[in-house]
Amino acid sequence: VTNQLVHELDYLSYLFGEPVKVMALGSANEALGIDVESVSDGLLVLKDAKNAEVNVSFHADFFQSPPQRFLEIVGEVGQLHVDLIGNSVTKTVRDVTTKMAFPAFSRNDMFIEELKLFMDAIEKDEEVAIGLTDGIRSLKMALAIKESMAEGGKCHDVI
Repeated sequence: VTNQLVHELDYLSYLFGEPVKVMALGSANEALGIDVESVSDGLLVLKDAKNAEVNVSFHADFFQSPPQRFLEIVGEVGQLHVDLIGNSVTKTVRDVTTKMAFPAFSRNDMFIEELKLFMDAIEKDEEVAIGLTDGIRSLKMALAIKESMAEGGKCHDVI
């Protein structure tokens, strides 16, 4: 949860709004030799800018081979599938599918750009794009998920 899923929580709240509640199940698998959860599944409720609830289901695990990380948004007229490892976006609107691939994207470039933006904000004495409040919100979501998992899926308020 705090190792990998927290990154998904960052962009989910950025895209869909403030986290409200979470229910999650998960566990650790000692055979993997890691000291974090090996699988986590749950439902996150967020409130968008219009105060409407947005339900988001999530899954994270260390079992899949090859590994997969993706975001899938399903709406009334279509869906969007973002493959975070394969660097592609597939959009389907009313049975018409288009795929955009980004083969030249280097994951490391993302971290370098993030560091440049941070250093630029410091030098110009400006607000950073993703501030302390954003980090606290993601940590609160992760902790609520861990609490829910520890209590067998009990619903927890996030904030």
